[in-house]
Amino acid sequence: MLALNYYLFNEMRFSGNLVDYYDPRNSYLNEVLERRTGIPITLSILYLEVGQTSRPQPKRHFLPGTSSSSSPSKRGQLVLDPFTGGEAQSEADLRQRPGAGSAPGKAEQAQLDPYLEPATPRQIIARVLRNLKNIYTQTGKLEQALAVMHRMLP
Repeated sequence: MLALNYYLFNEMRFSGNLVDYYDPRNSYLNEVLERRTGIPITLSILYLEVGQTSRPQPKRHFLPGTSSSSSPSKRGQLVLDPFTGGEAQSEADLRQRPGAGSAPGKAEQAQLDPYLEPATPRQIIARVLRNLKNIYTQTGKLEQALAVMHRMLP
């Protein structure tokens, strides 16, 4: 994992797009590869494909994970955040994330298991398309949103 992190985030200079998170180009892998910046799900896809040993984690901030003996969860998963350069996430880090089921002051009670289930390729694509649909809808680009919605149909 350390070698993969070093390669992707130091040598290749991939990073999370902190400047324009909602830029639709962050959801297109060809653009992410060209620009070397993206959002958590596209950087996770890249990480998974290059590493071919990790498993993605759905919900809110998309994170790749893998089995490990030193992990934040009871099931032995190591969870990484490619948006922040592949940083390992502790159980406390995961509980603080939006969407982890934690209300303010109740992060220690949040159940992580539903958020650590591996996503299928179909779920990953659906997530990318939902992101794009939301970006286009919120920016008033309804024609592009409609085109994305057509791709979402089974």
